Amino acid sequence: MGFLIFVLIATVIWFYFKNKDLQKKANTAERTASQLQEERVRERRSVATAAAERNNFEEDITVPSFENRESSTAEQPRRQRSTSLQQNSDSLNTGIAELDGPGMFQRLTRLGPSASAVYLLNSKQHKAYKVGYCDPRGIANRIKQIKPEVPDVKLVGTAVFTTVQNAFDAEQRILDKYKKHKYNGINGRWSGSTEWISQRPTGRPYLTEPSAVEDRYQEELTATPERPIEEDIYTVYLMKSPSKAMHKASWCSTENLKDKLRKAQREFASDVEISSRFPIQTRPRARAIAQSLNKEAGTFRQEGRNETYEWTSNPSYLGQFKDWGSDGKKIL
Repeated sequence: MGFLIFVLIATVIWFYFKNKDLQKKANTAERTASQLQEERVRERRSVATAAAERNNFEEDITVPSFENRESSTAEQPRRQRSTSLQQNSDSLNTGIAELDGPGMFQRLTRLGPSASAVYLLNSKQHKAYKVGYCDPRGIANRIKQIKPEVPDVKLVGTAVFTTVQNAFDAEQRILDKYKKHKYNGINGRWSGSTEWISQRPTGRPYLTEPSAVEDRYQEELTATPERPIEEDIYTVYLMKSPSKAMHKASWCSTENLKDKLRKAQREFASDVEISSRFPIQTRPRARAIAQSLNKEAGTFRQEGRNETYEWTSNPSYLGQFKDWGSDGKKIL
């Protein structure tokens, strides 16, 4: 009897620990599944966030680019004006009017830090000119040093050289040339009494007045840029048929132009002629220009690798050829 009770108690204890172990495993499995589910959710959120960020990044690039591309023609005048204004804002900011224009800024800084300048100053009171050389950006300091001794001193000319030695040599040539016209009426610590002459130097080196520098700069800003003339290796040409009143623009190697003309006379009209063409130096550029002209005119066709430039009446590209002759030379 006692043995049966012992067996029963042992069995109950075994089932108790067995159920506890099973419950622990079940809880562990449940936690593992929950963790896996949370990790999957986090991964999905990360992927979604990354995709959203990527889409936002792509929108930041493509949307403005597309808008800019679409509005490039309309925006061009405004951008040109903005560029001109930016260029005109260049200044040495010295407080000296003759030095602070954008033209003088370009003149005095374009040759870099190793450059040196010969400057010409004038005093109307003394009717004399001072020649000197210094760092291009140092001209303002020289004027400010001299003003207490010569109050009406003014910058009336500059020449810029690539090295200090060249500037020094130019200054010495001027002083030597005008040594008979030396002016002795100015004395002072900073005025450079030995460098004043009674005549304005002429000839080389040309000491250009600041006003002339600014005028030239403005002319260059507003000038219409001309298309550079390239080597006549390839050509973009304009054919016309008077009898059919039609035109065709295409490209080829310049040496093959006669063959292209004979083919057009044989296949399209016997009176086809080359009315205008311009030289192009490289094959890709010639092809790209011909494509662009024909796409704008609606006469470009492509099937696979085959490209066709069609004949048409009064195409939009006629104006592109008006300044060029049939020999590939500019009409002056």
